Amino acid sequence: MQILAPAWRCFGIVLLSLAVSSQGISAQQTQQRKTAKSSLPIVAYNYQWTTFQNGSADLSFSVRNNTKALVSNVKYRLVFLDRNGDPINYEEGTIAEIEPGLAVMETKNIFSGGLNLRNSTARFRFDVLSHE
Repeated sequence: MQILAPAWRCFGIVLLSLAVSSQGISAQQTQQRKTAKSSLPIVAYNYQWTTFQNGSADLSFSVRNNTKALVSNVKYRLVFLDRNGDPINYEEGTIAEIEPGLAVMETKNIFSGGLNLRNSTARFRFDVLSHE
């Protein structure tokens, strides 16, 4: 797990929440879903951007296991969508394990063009590709 830079080093932070879905969710819609409990087994939420002076950016988010069993080897794809809902980038990752009812924090570093990606992204889509 990476430790984020102090807030004074950030240009801005955008908080979004999102459940696993086949469609992206806008920031306005996420405010409504933030408090809603999801019936999906694995969800992502609490998106937070940290930008740096060198133009890179970190995107941190939580991934929660809503099942009553340990899930492991969670493979996911995070799709960045523009205002029209078109994909502009994606990142993939794997989470070793998530205990039942708990969450882990993931951080993706976008070194090249991170600030531009942050400014171009209107929504996210979190897809669980597989898990055990």
